[in-house]
Amino acid sequence: FDRYATTVRYFDPTINAWRVTWINPAQNYVATLIARPRGREVVMEGSGDDGRQLRWTFMELTPNAFSWRGEISSDSGRTWWTAQEMSGRRSASKPAGTGPSASLMDALLANGPPPDNAAALKLFGQFAGSWDTELSLPNGDGRVTRGEGEIHFGWVLEGRALQDIWIFPKRGTEAG
Repeated sequence: FDRYATTVRYFDPTINAWRVTWINPAQNYVATLIARPRGREVVMEGSGDDGRQLRWTFMELTPNAFSWRGEISSDSGRTWWTAQEMSGRRSASKPAGTGPSASLMDALLANGPPPDNAAALKLFGQFAGSWDTELSLPNGDGRVTRGEGEIHFGWVLEGRALQDIWIFPKRGTEAG
């Protein structure tokens, strides 16, 4: 089966929870969830772009292992069925770099798009690389805030997706 996917998680202090977006370009699927601790588990609840409700749970957590269960509901959460189960243990192998970020980058990054979709992927593929940018933001009082930034686009997930990072203000400059 083909399962190249990525998850972006960030903590949102306004709801005191993690926002989670899971993207699977191999199956053309996106899910958005909210994650919170529940006892000794981490429970993520939300929906997929097919409208079904999702509940994903990390459990049996130790420093070196976890279990995971993905459940789906098609009736507004009255009943759930287990769609996937997984267990994980911390890998002893390390890629060329050091630490968890090197492992992530080794698995995530790709050199370019696969040939079978290269033409369609040019729409955003043309942005691959690093860019110096200038940003203008109109304020509520009519003034405009301006600043310099940087954007980095790169191929990920075996070349099936393009991921970008936007940084404002540009690193090495004073905050605007």
